[in-house]
Amino acid sequence: MKWQLQVFWLLQSALCSYSGNEVEFLQSPLKENGENLDIRKVLITNESLWLYQETYENGFTACSRTRCLYEREICIRILMTSHSDTQYNFTLKMNLNDTAVENSYFGTFANYTNPPKSLVLRDPLGGEEEVQLTLGYTDELNRRCSVFTINSLGPALTPFLGTCEMYIRGEYPLSPSSGCKRFFEERCNMTRIYKPYTAECKNAINTPTINDIP
Repeated sequence: MKWQLQVFWLLQSALCSYSGNEVEFLQSPLKENGENLDIRKVLITNESLWLYQETYENGFTACSRTRCLYEREICIRILMTSHSDTQYNFTLKMNLNDTAVENSYFGTFANYTNPPKSLVLRDPLGGEEEVQLTLGYTDELNRRCSVFTINSLGPALTPFLGTCEMYIRGEYPLSPSSGCKRFFEERCNMTRIYKPYTAECKNAINTPTINDIP
């Protein structure tokens, strides 16, 4: 992320009922770093995958009869819970305003390419396919920094077509590699860039969480 997996994502906003602006890819001669990108080698890790920056805003506005409150989402990260040759399950954690929250998601590695470079995420409640994450770039040596695109699998999520997200694995502080940064800048819509990864994420790992993102 209905991330976004508002994640990757991105994901929780994509899986929740958040509406954004449609973005398109910029034309560029820069290509993916290899014809055989394997999304499994990026996602299957015991390290946290932090959403470092993206081309849409994480957050939403909740209104009552008297006022509206902006719900700010930061420190978004993916933590793998289990996997197989075809399945990938994870917990999405984030800070919603000052509260740590989490939710569980499950996905299937798409078999359009071999090896797979896409993950199809399902609605955790209804089980319907909602979002496809496609790996466009990853650092060749250590896969520390990666860039994904998100594509809608349903008409309700069409505003997310062409959305880019950058994830970095590890712990605070994090920064992208030069190759990862260049790919994002040259292949993604740079009209507005949002960075949910902030200094507040330094203490996010040890913060108690509550289940179920509203």
